[in-house]
Amino acid sequence: ADRLGRTNQVSLFIPTTVDVDQEIDTTTYVQRTLAFLGERFGGATSSEAQGVWNSEEVGLVAEKVYIVRSYASKTALDEHLPQILNYVEKMKAELSQEAMAVEVNQKLMLI
Repeated sequence: ADRLGRTNQVSLFIPTTVDVDQEIDTTTYVQRTLAFLGERFGGATSSEAQGVWNSEEVGLVAEKVYIVRSYASKTALDEHLPQILNYVEKMKAELSQEAMAVEVNQKLMLI
């Protein structure tokens, strides 16, 4: 019954490139993000997707991305959202990204 209240969704998009278009293995970031969201919301799932984004530096860049998703109650989402945004800011710096995407309830934010 507890899980029925988890009607809010948060997704973090993890790239597989650094410095715009240099491919790297970001598996450790996916695993770390699964644990990060899982600890806060009781579980998380990752999936692989193909995406493109328009870089201000080089134009359109295609890459594989990982989407790490978790479902949460409104209370838990409100409580942990600042931590999530700080987590993404740190990952953005570590991966040398122009921006990183976070989706909350089907609304996309670029951090």
